[in-house]
Amino acid sequence: MVINKKVFKIKDIRWEIKKIPKYLTRENKSFQLIIDQTLSILNIKASNYHRKQLQQIAILLYKSKVIPLCHRLGTTYLKSGMGQLLTDSKTSFNYSNNLKIWPKEIKSMLRLTTRNSTDENNICSKFVTRHLYKFDYQLKQYQIKYNKKVNKLTRSTLKIEHIFETYLEQNLSTFRLEIEDKIELVHYDYHIQALKLVYDCHYPNDYQNKLFQQLCQNKYELEIREQEFNFLKQQITYYKSPSQSTSFNSIHTTNNIKQALFNQHKKITLKKQQYEYRKKYDMNIKKILYDHRVLINNEEISMLMFDLIDERCKQIVARIQCIYKFKIQC
Repeated sequence: MVINKKVFKIKDIRWEIKKIPKYLTRENKSFQLIIDQTLSILNIKASNYHRKQLQQIAILLYKSKVIPLCHRLGTTYLKSGMGQLLTDSKTSFNYSNNLKIWPKEIKSMLRLTTRNSTDENNICSKFVTRHLYKFDYQLKQYQIKYNKKVNKLTRSTLKIEHIFETYLEQNLSTFRLEIEDKIELVHYDYHIQALKLVYDCHYPNDYQNKLFQQLCQNKYELEIREQEFNFLKQQITYYKSPSQSTSFNSIHTTNNIKQALFNQHKKITLKKQQYEYRKKYDMNIKKILYDHRVLINNEEISMLMFDLIDERCKQIVARIQCIYKFKIQC
Protein backbone atom coordinates (compact mmCIF):
# COMPACT_ATOMS: atom_id res chain seq x y z
CA MET A 1 0.00 0.00 0.00
CA VAL A 2 2.13 2.88 -1.28
CA ILE A 3 1.79 6.10 -3.24
CA ASN A 4 4.18 7.44 -5.85
CA LYS A 5 7.21 8.76 -4.06
CA LYS A 6 10.93 8.61 -4.66
CA VAL A 7 12.35 5.59 -2.82
CA PHE A 8 15.51 6.66 -1.04
CA LYS A 9 17.84 3.67 -1.30
CA ILE A 10 21.33 3.10 0.06
CA LYS A 11 22.76 3.46 -3.46
CA ASP A 12 21.18 6.95 -3.53
CA ILE A 13 22.84 7.68 -0.19
CA ARG A 14 26.23 6.58 -1.54
CA TRP A 15 25.76 8.90 -4.52
CA GLU A 16 24.72 11.77 -2.24
CA ILE A 17 28.00 11.39 -0.35
CA LYS A 18 30.12 10.95 -3.46
CA LYS A 19 28.72 13.79 -5.58
CA ILE A 20 29.73 17.44 -5.54
CA PRO A 21 26.51 19.48 -5.29
CA LYS A 22 26.03 22.37 -7.72
CA TYR A 23 26.05 24.89 -4.89
CA LEU A 24 29.69 23.94 -4.17
CA THR A 25 30.98 24.27 -7.74
CA ARG A 26 33.17 27.09 -8.97
CA GLU A 27 30.43 28.07 -11.42
CA ASN A 28 28.02 28.87 -8.60
CA LYS A 29 27.99 32.63 -7.98
CA SER A 30 26.69 32.39 -4.41
CA PHE A 31 29.46 29.97 -3.51
CA GLN A 32 32.09 32.19 -5.10
CA LEU A 33 30.88 35.08 -2.93
CA ILE A 34 31.38 32.84 0.12
CA ILE A 35 34.89 32.03 -1.12
CA ASP A 36 35.62 35.76 -1.55
CA GLN A 37 34.30 36.47 1.93
CA THR A 38 36.47 33.72 3.42
CA LEU A 39 39.60 34.91 1.62
CA SER A 40 38.96 38.44 2.84
CA ILE A 41 38.45 37.42 6.48
CA LEU A 42 41.53 35.20 6.45
CA ASN A 43 43.51 37.88 4.63
CA ILE A 44 44.67 35.38 2.00
CA LYS A 45 45.56 36.21 -1.60
CA ALA A 46 42.69 35.41 -4.01
CA SER A 47 44.65 33.01 -6.23
CA ASN A 48 43.20 30.03 -8.10
CA TYR A 49 45.14 27.74 -5.78
CA HIS A 50 43.57 29.21 -2.63
CA ARG A 51 40.10 29.24 -4.18
CA LYS A 52 40.45 25.58 -5.07
CA GLN A 53 41.69 24.72 -1.56
CA LEU A 54 38.71 26.46 0.02
CA GLN A 55 36.36 24.67 -2.35
CA GLN A 56 37.84 21.31 -1.33
CA ILE A 57 37.50 22.26 2.35
CA ALA A 58 33.83 23.13 1.80
CA ILE A 59 33.24 19.81 0.00
CA LEU A 60 34.86 17.83 2.83
CA LEU A 61 32.74 19.69 5.37
CA TYR A 62 29.66 18.93 3.24
CA LYS A 63 30.48 15.20 3.27
CA SER A 64 31.06 15.31 7.03
CA LYS A 65 27.54 16.70 7.44
CA VAL A 66 25.80 14.37 4.99
CA ILE A 67 27.25 11.09 6.33
CA PRO A 68 25.74 11.34 9.86
CA LEU A 69 22.31 11.95 8.29
CA CYS A 70 22.73 8.90 6.08
CA HIS A 71 23.97 6.90 9.06
CA ARG A 72 20.76 7.76 10.95
CA LEU A 73 18.63 6.42 8.10
CA GLY A 74 20.73 3.25 7.85
CA THR A 75 20.46 2.72 11.61
CA THR A 76 16.67 3.05 11.36
CA TYR A 77 16.64 0.37 8.64
CA LEU A 78 18.70 -1.90 10.91
CA LYS A 79 16.47 -1.32 13.94
CA SER A 80 13.39 -2.17 11.89
CA GLY A 81 14.95 -5.40 10.66
CA MET A 82 16.21 -6.39 14.11
CA GLY A 83 12.88 -5.71 15.84
CA GLN A 84 14.29 -2.79 17.85
CA LEU A 85 12.22 0.03 16.36
CA LEU A 86 9.38 0.13 18.90
CA THR A 87 11.51 1.89 21.52
CA ASP A 88 11.71 4.88 19.12
CA SER A 89 8.06 4.77 18.01
CA LYS A 90 4.76 6.03 19.34
CA THR A 91 1.68 3.87 18.87
CA SER A 92 -1.48 3.40 20.88
CA PHE A 93 -1.43 -0.37 20.27
CA ASN A 94 0.85 -2.78 22.12
CA TYR A 95 2.28 -5.80 20.35
CA SER A 96 5.44 -7.88 20.48
CA ASN A 97 8.60 -5.81 20.21
CA ASN A 98 10.41 -8.73 18.63
CA LEU A 99 8.87 -8.45 15.17
CA LYS A 100 11.72 -8.29 12.66
CA ILE A 101 10.53 -6.41 9.60
CA TRP A 102 13.08 -5.39 6.99
CA PRO A 103 12.08 -2.29 5.00
CA LYS A 104 11.06 -2.96 1.40
CA GLU A 105 13.87 -0.64 0.22
CA ILE A 106 16.49 -3.04 1.59
CA LYS A 107 14.77 -6.20 0.36
CA SER A 108 14.24 -4.79 -3.13
CA MET A 109 17.89 -3.76 -3.38
CA LEU A 110 19.00 -7.28 -2.48
CA ARG A 111 16.25 -8.78 -4.67
CA LEU A 112 15.49 -11.32 -1.97
CA THR A 113 13.47 -14.35 -3.09
CA THR A 114 14.11 -16.61 -0.09
CA ARG A 115 11.15 -17.53 2.11
CA ASN A 116 13.44 -18.46 4.97
CA SER A 117 13.16 -15.66 7.54
CA THR A 118 16.50 -16.62 9.13
CA ASP A 119 18.35 -16.32 5.81
CA GLU A 120 16.58 -13.05 5.02
CA ASN A 121 17.49 -11.61 8.40
CA ASN A 122 21.16 -12.60 8.08
CA ILE A 123 21.50 -11.26 4.53
CA CYS A 124 19.81 -7.92 5.28
CA SER A 125 21.58 -7.48 8.61
CA LYS A 126 25.04 -8.02 7.08
CA PHE A 127 24.23 -5.73 4.17
CA VAL A 128 23.08 -2.78 6.30
CA THR A 129 25.75 -3.27 8.98
CA ARG A 130 28.46 -3.29 6.31
CA HIS A 131 27.24 0.05 4.97
CA LEU A 132 27.07 1.56 8.45
CA TYR A 133 30.71 0.58 9.00
CA LYS A 134 31.58 2.19 5.66
CA PHE A 135 29.84 5.40 6.72
CA ASP A 136 31.83 5.45 9.98
CA TYR A 137 35.11 4.86 8.14
CA GLN A 138 34.36 7.50 5.48
CA LEU A 139 33.43 10.07 8.12
CA LYS A 140 36.74 9.60 9.94
CA GLN A 141 38.70 9.86 6.69
CA TYR A 142 36.91 13.03 5.57
CA GLN A 143 37.42 14.64 8.98
CA ILE A 144 41.15 13.85 8.88
CA LYS A 145 41.46 15.32 5.36
CA TYR A 146 39.44 18.36 6.39
CA ASN A 147 41.66 19.12 9.40
CA LYS A 148 44.83 18.70 7.34
CA LYS A 149 43.65 21.06 4.61
CA VAL A 150 42.40 23.72 7.02
CA ASN A 151 45.59 23.64 9.12
CA LYS A 152 47.71 23.84 5.99
CA LEU A 153 45.84 26.93 4.80
CA THR A 154 45.23 28.77 8.07
CA ARG A 155 45.06 28.40 11.85
CA SER A 156 41.64 30.08 11.90
CA THR A 157 39.70 26.81 11.80
CA LEU A 158 36.64 28.14 13.61
CA LYS A 159 36.30 31.09 11.24
CA ILE A 160 36.21 28.82 8.18
CA GLU A 161 33.77 26.42 9.84
CA HIS A 162 31.39 29.22 10.78
CA ILE A 163 31.31 30.71 7.26
CA PHE A 164 30.91 27.41 5.41
CA GLU A 165 28.55 25.81 7.94
CA THR A 166 26.02 28.63 7.62
CA TYR A 167 26.09 28.31 3.83
CA LEU A 168 25.88 24.50 3.92
CA GLU A 169 22.99 24.43 6.40
CA GLN A 170 20.94 26.64 4.09
CA ASN A 171 21.53 24.33 1.15
CA LEU A 172 21.25 21.06 3.07
CA SER A 173 17.85 21.87 4.56
CA THR A 174 15.87 20.00 1.86
CA PHE A 175 18.09 16.92 2.06
CA ARG A 176 17.83 16.95 5.86
CA LEU A 177 14.03 17.12 5.60
CA GLU A 178 14.08 14.25 3.11
CA ILE A 179 16.07 12.04 5.48
CA GLU A 180 13.83 12.94 8.45
CA ASP A 181 10.77 12.19 6.31
CA LYS A 182 12.19 8.85 5.22
CA ILE A 183 13.00 7.84 8.81
CA GLU A 184 9.43 8.67 9.82
CA LEU A 185 8.07 6.59 6.93
CA VAL A 186 10.16 3.58 7.98
CA HIS A 187 8.42 3.76 11.38
CA TYR A 188 4.97 3.92 9.79
CA ASP A 189 5.77 1.08 7.38
CA TYR A 190 6.96 -1.03 10.31
CA HIS A 191 3.72 -0.53 12.25
CA ILE A 192 1.51 -1.09 9.20
CA GLN A 193 3.24 -4.40 8.47
CA ALA A 194 3.41 -5.42 12.16
CA LEU A 195 -0.32 -4.90 12.63
CA LYS A 196 -1.01 -7.11 9.60
CA LEU A 197 1.18 -9.87 11.10
CA VAL A 198 -0.59 -9.61 14.46
CA TYR A 199 -3.98 -9.73 12.72
CA ASP A 200 -2.92 -12.89 10.85
CA CYS A 201 -2.04 -14.52 14.19
CA HIS A 202 -5.80 -14.57 14.93
CA TYR A 203 -6.32 -16.87 11.90
CA PRO A 204 -8.91 -14.70 10.14
CA ASN A 205 -11.37 -16.43 7.82
CA ASP A 206 -12.06 -15.28 4.25
CA TYR A 207 -14.70 -12.79 5.33
CA GLN A 208 -12.43 -11.26 8.00
CA ASN A 209 -9.51 -11.04 5.56
CA LYS A 210 -11.69 -9.40 2.94
CA LEU A 211 -12.99 -6.86 5.45
CA PHE A 212 -9.43 -6.11 6.61
CA GLN A 213 -8.31 -5.42 3.04
CA GLN A 214 -11.40 -3.35 2.17
CA LEU A 215 -11.28 -1.10 5.22
CA CYS A 216 -7.54 -0.43 4.94
CA GLN A 217 -7.77 0.20 1.19
CA ASN A 218 -10.81 2.48 1.56
CA LYS A 219 -9.07 4.47 4.29
CA TYR A 220 -5.95 4.74 2.15
CA GLU A 221 -7.87 5.97 -0.90
CA LEU A 222 -9.90 8.40 1.19
CA GLU A 223 -6.86 9.97 2.86
CA ILE A 224 -4.96 10.20 -0.45
CA ARG A 225 -7.80 12.18 -1.97
CA GLU A 226 -8.20 14.41 1.07
CA GLN A 227 -4.49 15.24 1.15
CA GLU A 228 -4.30 15.74 -2.62
CA PHE A 229 -7.39 17.95 -2.43
CA ASN A 230 -5.79 20.14 0.27
CA PHE A 231 -2.52 20.23 -1.68
CA LEU A 232 -4.34 21.39 -4.82
CA LYS A 233 -6.16 24.10 -2.88
CA GLN A 234 -2.79 25.52 -1.89
CA GLN A 235 -1.57 25.38 -5.49
CA ILE A 236 -4.70 27.11 -6.81
CA THR A 237 -4.30 29.85 -4.19
CA TYR A 238 -0.69 30.27 -5.31
CA TYR A 239 -1.52 30.53 -9.02
CA LYS A 240 -4.32 33.03 -8.30
CA SER A 241 -2.12 35.20 -6.10
CA PRO A 242 -1.37 38.81 -7.25
CA SER A 243 2.34 38.04 -7.52
CA GLN A 244 1.52 35.46 -10.23
CA SER A 245 -1.32 37.24 -12.05
CA THR A 246 0.56 40.53 -12.49
CA SER A 247 3.54 38.94 -14.15
CA PHE A 248 4.96 40.86 -17.12
CA ASN A 249 5.77 37.62 -18.90
CA SER A 250 2.61 36.78 -20.90
CA ILE A 251 3.72 33.20 -21.64
CA HIS A 252 4.40 32.60 -17.97
CA THR A 253 1.02 34.11 -17.05
CA THR A 254 -0.82 31.97 -19.63
CA ASN A 255 0.86 28.84 -18.29
CA ASN A 256 -0.17 29.81 -14.77
CA ILE A 257 -3.80 30.24 -15.86
CA LYS A 258 -3.76 26.84 -17.59
CA GLN A 259 -2.24 25.23 -14.52
CA ALA A 260 -4.83 26.89 -12.26
CA LEU A 261 -7.71 25.68 -14.47
CA PHE A 262 -6.29 22.16 -14.58
CA ASN A 263 -5.90 22.15 -10.79
CA GLN A 264 -9.45 23.47 -10.38
CA HIS A 265 -10.82 20.63 -12.53
CA LYS A 266 -8.74 18.07 -10.67
CA LYS A 267 -9.93 19.51 -7.35
CA ILE A 268 -13.59 18.95 -8.33
CA THR A 269 -12.83 15.39 -9.45
CA LEU A 270 -11.01 14.62 -6.20
CA LYS A 271 -13.90 16.01 -4.18
CA LYS A 272 -16.27 13.57 -5.89
CA GLN A 273 -13.87 10.65 -5.36
CA GLN A 274 -13.39 11.69 -1.75
CA TYR A 275 -17.15 11.50 -1.19
CA GLU A 276 -17.37 8.03 -2.79
CA TYR A 277 -14.54 6.55 -0.70
CA ARG A 278 -15.95 8.05 2.50
CA LYS A 279 -19.27 6.38 1.68
CA LYS A 280 -17.54 3.02 1.14
CA TYR A 281 -15.60 3.30 4.38
CA ASP A 282 -18.69 4.27 6.41
CA MET A 283 -20.67 1.40 4.87
CA ASN A 284 -17.99 -1.11 5.86
CA ILE A 285 -17.93 0.21 9.44
CA LYS A 286 -21.73 -0.12 9.64
CA LYS A 287 -21.41 -3.66 8.28
CA ILE A 288 -19.00 -4.59 11.08
CA LEU A 289 -21.38 -3.30 13.74
CA TYR A 290 -24.26 -5.15 12.08
CA ASP A 291 -22.23 -8.38 11.87
CA HIS A 292 -21.66 -8.32 15.62
CA ARG A 293 -25.37 -8.45 16.19
CA VAL A 294 -26.63 -10.93 13.63
CA LEU A 295 -23.89 -13.01 12.00
CA ILE A 296 -22.92 -16.48 13.20
CA ASN A 297 -19.82 -16.76 15.37
CA ASN A 298 -17.44 -18.16 12.77
CA GLU A 299 -18.04 -15.16 10.45
CA GLU A 300 -18.20 -12.21 12.81
CA ILE A 301 -15.17 -10.06 13.53
CA SER A 302 -14.04 -9.69 17.15
CA MET A 303 -13.49 -6.30 18.74
CA LEU A 304 -9.78 -7.13 19.11
CA MET A 305 -9.52 -7.71 15.35
CA PHE A 306 -11.49 -4.52 14.73
CA ASP A 307 -9.07 -2.61 17.01
CA LEU A 308 -6.15 -3.95 14.96
CA ILE A 309 -7.80 -2.76 11.74
CA ASP A 310 -8.58 0.62 13.29
CA GLU A 311 -4.98 1.10 14.46
CA ARG A 312 -3.63 0.07 11.04
CA CYS A 313 -5.92 2.61 9.37
CA LYS A 314 -4.58 5.30 11.72
CA GLN A 315 -1.00 4.41 10.79
CA ILE A 316 -1.88 4.50 7.07
CA VAL A 317 -3.43 7.96 7.49
CA ALA A 318 -0.41 9.22 9.45
CA ARG A 319 1.95 7.87 6.77
CA ILE A 320 0.13 9.68 3.96
CA GLN A 321 0.01 12.91 5.98
CA CYS A 322 3.77 12.61 6.52
CA ILE A 323 4.36 12.33 2.77
CA TYR A 324 2.22 15.36 1.95
CA LYS A 325 3.77 17.41 4.74
CA PHE A 326 7.16 16.87 3.08
CA LYS A 327 5.65 17.57 -0.35
CA ILE A 328 4.36 20.95 0.86
CA GLN A 329 7.61 21.87 2.63
CA CYS A 330 9.68 21.15 -0.46
